Amino acid sequence: MTVLGIDSGLASCGLAVVRLLPAGEELVRAWVFTSKPSDRKVGVRAADDLARRARELAAEVIDALEAHRPVAIAIEAPSWPRNAGSAAKMGAAFGVVFALAQRFDLPLVQASPMDVKLAVTGRKTAAKDEVVLAVETRFPGIEWPRQTTLWEHAADAVGVVLACLDSEPLRMARRLAAPVGAKP
Repeated sequence: MTVLGIDSGLASCGLAVVRLLPAGEELVRAWVFTSKPSDRKVGVRAADDLARRARELAAEVIDALEAHRPVAIAIEAPSWPRNAGSAAKMGAAFGVVFALAQRFDLPLVQASPMDVKLAVTGRKTAAKDEVVLAVETRFPGIEWPRQTTLWEHAADAVGVVLACLDSEPLRMARRLAAPVGAKP
């Protein structure tokens, strides 16, 4: 059974598929979806461009849901940006994920950014590079995106799954993944 982890965003959205095993986790894949604002400033309204980017993100998440058939989606809870434009983009990305969880009838569990850092590094105040290193240590051989500035998004997507392992939907999924007769 797998869980889709998401570090939500329109510009850079981290995604990870983590397999739940009876006694641990296995990283199946971690990647980053990116989208850029339109280069055409004339004739493209900001709202139209935001809708296009949200559709592109939805297509990426749908592909992941159909390919990996997760039992739940784990998402990093929003830490709202300070300006309205960034907040609108963040809200659009969350709306996409929330709607797809509903459409695919999947539980959606959330973890705060501090919970993700704590679950991965043992410290709520860990820096982004410490989160990346901790994920790399836990899952050796991870294939990071080519662009190193995107690694943090992939690492956060993995981390949010780890932070949500104690949620009721993921505890239930782990019990269902256990072989018959095995002790939980």
